[in-house]
Amino acid sequence: MISISPSYRNPVYHFHGPSTFNSPYSITDQALKNYGVARELFGSTNIILSQDDLFNVKDYQYAVSKDANGNVTAVGMYFLPVSDNSFVIDLNGNPVAGSQMVDDFIRSKSGLGPTDDIYALISYMHPELNSGSIQALSQTDKNVLGFTHMGAYIGKGITSNSPVAYHDHRFGCAWGGVIGTNYGYPCNIHIVGLKGVNQSVFNRNCQLVDMLVGHGLEFPGNYQDSMFRPVFVNAALMYYRDWLMQEAYLINDPTWYFYCAANKLTVLNIACNLPHNLKSFQEVYGETEGTTLWNQFLNRYTNVTGFSFDYYPGLETDFIPLWKQEGLSAKDITPFTIQQYNAYDQHRREGTPYNGPEPVPAPKAVVCEAQSTADLIYEFIQIYADPYDAGPLATLGVLWGWKQPVLQRTGIPEIEYLVYALGIFQKLAYEYARTGAAAIPAPSWEESQWFWATYNILLTIFGGTGNKTANLQGIQEVQSLIDMDMKAFDLAKLSVSSQPPTAEMLAVYTLLDVSEKWNTIMAGGIISNQDAYSEFMESAKTVFDEAEKIVVKNPGKIQYNILPASFNLISNGLYGKNELVNVETICTAVDISEMQLNK
Repeated sequence: MISISPSYRNPVYHFHGPSTFNSPYSITDQALKNYGVARELFGSTNIILSQDDLFNVKDYQYAVSKDANGNVTAVGMYFLPVSDNSFVIDLNGNPVAGSQMVDDFIRSKSGLGPTDDIYALISYMHPELNSGSIQALSQTDKNVLGFTHMGAYIGKGITSNSPVAYHDHRFGCAWGGVIGTNYGYPCNIHIVGLKGVNQSVFNRNCQLVDMLVGHGLEFPGNYQDSMFRPVFVNAALMYYRDWLMQEAYLINDPTWYFYCAANKLTVLNIACNLPHNLKSFQEVYGETEGTTLWNQFLNRYTNVTGFSFDYYPGLETDFIPLWKQEGLSAKDITPFTIQQYNAYDQHRREGTPYNGPEPVPAPKAVVCEAQSTADLIYEFIQIYADPYDAGPLATLGVLWGWKQPVLQRTGIPEIEYLVYALGIFQKLAYEYARTGAAAIPAPSWEESQWFWATYNILLTIFGGTGNKTANLQGIQEVQSLIDMDMKAFDLAKLSVSSQPPTAEMLAVYTLLDVSEKWNTIMAGGIISNQDAYSEFMESAKTVFDEAEKIVVKNPGKIQYNILPASFNLISNGLYGKNELVNVETICTAVDISEMQLNK
């Protein structure tokens, strides 16, 4: 039997055991009622396939236990209470400061001393979104994987955000994200570290960058359709230099404004590569410009804090930055000018001549690659519409349903989207036939109950009427479409013609491999859902990889993005990161009004 590779079947989101809530604290009964979720299901989502069929995914949860080899042995949440305006109860039942339990836990998990600096990322979730059909959930914030804000936590109850004043620089866990709700807005807390670097020093470096980048930060109006531009280290270091120098394009061009997650990833990418001392600034920016920029940093620091940088001793940071650990030279990571960036970006989109410096390709020297729209679709499918759980036709329906949002978001030609999608449709249908059609053997597709049932479902998915029967007329209609020997590109081209492809054409093309290889499928017999899933993922890997490389040529559309859910994805192993950067989700902060100390 083929076993499912962890790269195909995520061990956190699809963990089969019960969720583990091993904190001394738990959610109150009233809060669970307000969220509309059972205690044992908090932080997960039931995907309803039919009246009698559902499956559960642990989409807000994370690993709470691993074995010596790093394999996940328990998945759940570790709750800790917070309060913006009052105290919380410690393990002895005594009142302590509203952030005390979280601060102590972060210090314990990070190896920090009582006065060491804290810097952690916080991802805000919607536990009230915990049940529904795939179609219904895709119309909610689940289309961004259920997390709608990412901030940073710097200790003592203080947070940093974009927009700058969001949550009044506090946790904001008491507010459900929508005015008038009676439930909160919990957040997962992620600690981030750089290999070989003292955690307190790294945290302090992150705090310095965060403070300076956040001062005067502009927030894009339509943040969910906002692009993310400094995706490689040369651009991140360019951004920091030009932000400190207050270059006009960062103030006047909305495409350089930062929504929440873009802000925090940029902070980390800068902090990983630029220790805050004169020598490091000179090394990265050159002796003359580095000196000028260091002096500007000192001025900006004073403007932000009201103190000179040397007022409190020990604020400078020094460590081996990520780019050096990667074996790169200062020349490799030379910060672009905005003119070089624009020329390179035009070259990337349009193939125009470019003789400037080449960027260091992500994820080298950055925390992670920025996410493409293909990544978002893949992640949504992996979590909520996985063909193993939801069934191949549900996965196909999601891909079809994403077509218009993707075209609007990226501006790519419809032909390009359909060529990739149709290839996946065929692979899904073929593996579905190996489990379903083979279970109801028939001499030919024309005589197969499975074939006609699947054909009618596909007609409905593609906007047609699923009422075809295996009579002579129906068979002749399907056979005539098979005889056209349609290719994906030719079929996709029709989408922009005066006669777009019919539901029948799309359905027959999806089943083309099945009809042509019917005898092979019958001879092979029934295979397990597990084997079919693994074979599909292996066969579709090339298509998924190629889809990630689609170039968005319209400069006003989105090529790269980073989701508020991204660090949950990274921590859970569904999205890749730089191997020299550690990301771990350690706990979930919940407002004290929704928490109780276990008896």
